Amino acid sequence: MIFFAEDDPSIGQLVCFKLKKAGFSIHWVRDGSLALQEFALNKWGLVILDVMMPGADGWTVLKHIREESEDKDVPVLMLTARGQKSDMDLADQNRATDFLKKPFDPEDLVKKVKQHLRGDL
Repeated sequence: MIFFAEDDPSIGQLVCFKLKKAGFSIHWVRDGSLALQEFALNKWGLVILDVMMPGADGWTVLKHIREESEDKDVPVLMLTARGQKSDMDLADQNRATDFLKKPFDPEDLVKKVKQHLRGDL
């Protein structure tokens, strides 16, 4: 199952539609604070995080996953409009598994999800 945190409804609906169509189960939350609360409720196969969200940003959620959760090694894909070198450096420093910049091709997202869930990367 995929855990997905994204506050933009249009992007959230698109990602959920494409991933469900590809056969994945997905749990979508629309706020970083809720992501921090709900992450621990299940064992996730993959996490997709937006960076700019209300409550807590994606970096905070990623840091929590890597430092404080029981599932520190879950693959985490950052999906964000922030694509500066400093953002990619933050992703590396916080051990994000992958980084996809918005706007994105939904088929690229599905391909990355499949690769990470199979462990091909």
